[in-house]
Amino acid sequence: LLEQIIEDFPESEMALRMKAVAQLRVGDAGEAYETILAAGLLRSGAPDEAGAPDEGSAESGADPSAPGLEEADEGEAAAVAGAEIDAVDAEDYWCSVRISFKREAGDAEEAEEIANECLETFPDSRGVINEAVQLFAALGRNDRSLEVLAAAFEESPRDESVRRAYVTYLTELGQTDEAAAAIRKSIDVTKEESEEGRVFDEATLEAEYGAFMIDLGRHEEGAVAYERALELAGEMAAPDLLFRAADALIYLERFDEAVELAGRTPVDVHREMVMGRVAFERKDYAGALDHMGRAATLWPQNAPVRYYLARASEGIGEFDDAVEHYRQAVRSDPSLAEASERLVALYMAEGQAREAQTILNFNSPRGDQASSTRIHLLRVELQARLGVEPNLSVPPGLEMPVPEFREAVTAALANGLAHVDGPAGAAVTLARLVEASEPVTQPPLIAQQILRLLDAGEDAEALAIARGAAERFPQSFSLRVPIGRALARDESARAEARAYFEAALAADEESADALAGLADLARREGKIDEAIMLYARALEAKDTLWEAAGPYYQLLAERGDREAAITGLEDFVARIAPYEGRGASLLAELLGDEAGAERSAKLERQAERFASPPDTLPVSST
Repeated sequence: LLEQIIEDFPESEMALRMKAVAQLRVGDAGEAYETILAAGLLRSGAPDEAGAPDEGSAESGADPSAPGLEEADEGEAAAVAGAEIDAVDAEDYWCSVRISFKREAGDAEEAEEIANECLETFPDSRGVINEAVQLFAALGRNDRSLEVLAAAFEESPRDESVRRAYVTYLTELGQTDEAAAAIRKSIDVTKEESEEGRVFDEATLEAEYGAFMIDLGRHEEGAVAYERALELAGEMAAPDLLFRAADALIYLERFDEAVELAGRTPVDVHREMVMGRVAFERKDYAGALDHMGRAATLWPQNAPVRYYLARASEGIGEFDDAVEHYRQAVRSDPSLAEASERLVALYMAEGQAREAQTILNFNSPRGDQASSTRIHLLRVELQARLGVEPNLSVPPGLEMPVPEFREAVTAALANGLAHVDGPAGAAVTLARLVEASEPVTQPPLIAQQILRLLDAGEDAEALAIARGAAERFPQSFSLRVPIGRALARDESARAEARAYFEAALAADEESADALAGLADLARREGKIDEAIMLYARALEAKDTLWEAAGPYYQLLAERGDREAAITGLEDFVARIAPYEGRGASLLAELLGDEAGAERSAKLERQAERFASPPDTLPVSST
């Protein structure tokens, strides 16, 4: 059809452009380039009559199938950055098309030459910048991509598209301080302007900076930025700004100020969400259910609302309700990792492996499945429980150092094996894996082998393996605590055990396992106050660690601090580790008749229900 139109109207630029687009869409990038070239449209500038591209045309960054981008180390950063720069200026349109066509055709050398030429002619062109960034990323030239974006930002620091592309790219490269500095520079430049609307622009940028700081976990800086934004916006503060500022204040436990902001918002669901969050953080789970229930009535498909309804339901021991809310959260937003993590962990603690597998394999039409390092670890343990060969490889987007991940994934594997075959059977399987592994990967496996033998009561065998490992791998961090635990079982070797625990602490002063090991030694030696102090430090480092929590609360009660023990256990059971059945059992024991029949029955059901907690428990923080 296009050929017929061109034959009838050979001067029609629109028909020629449409033909080139059609050729590009069917993969004939070279022919598309030749079509445009033959038509005389590929000049260093654009003809005056050449307008902006039509929707669906081969504009810069429009083709999602651009080859090679996914192969670049930082290709994802380029893709995200490119998506931010979505406007194409008419005068440089054809220059960006030239880069795009050559990139599509796989002619990298000529594409790079054209990109450099276009950047020199149009240094602040969004379309050219976008194409150049994608090209250089595909070529592995991330330094050049960053240079292009930096130059564009330097030229136009107030341009939102350029700034966000630059900040996104820096963030994906791990240069978060530089990204934050870029936003601050935009704020400073905006302050120097005097045109109408400057204050509103400054408030918007402060809010953007606040959100960026919150995403980095720098909540105090984020809250300060939001406060500046609110001050600038005054009575004109947008509901979303009020909501985000209140959220930041909740992170800092400035609850009264968050409630005050909630009272200012005209959006009912925002007000109920903030009030519900505040109630939850204050451990008023009934109040949280009330407010979040109203929010759910106003916005039934809101995943965070469902998540907090689930958490609050756990707080009052209603786990069936929690399951339903978690399931709704996963359906509403499958990318919300926290909901998936907790639901999978809950099912695994119940021993419902198939239900957990269903959640992990859930494919939603609403979006991508949740992904996190914790989900990966839960999947490994679940695969071991089901007798499926687990994937022990390092996942993309790893949220912890690789050595720490190696230890965690091996612990997840060992816990899954122990669930099926018992600790002794798990130790046998781990021994086989040690024999089949390269020496560099053996220490985490040996560490778990030692721990499982100790769980099975095979102290002598565990000690023999520990001493052998100490000789073979004297510098291995992952072996220090397990060796210390094995030595601690031998009364004559407790000084050696202490040395191993202290060596682990010297390498990592927040090693919860090492602190718990030292606490165990102090307890055996009758040093109760020292043991309690060390257990408390271990819980500060890892509040879900039952090996510290159990003896800590038991010792507090035995020392006469029964109320403190009960208060701490209440929080542990309701919020910190509700899927650790031993916590509910100990709390019921300490409460005795004071619990009352209904509460005792709930705790008993919780203890029975969660008899198989996974090694990877979700964190208790929000």
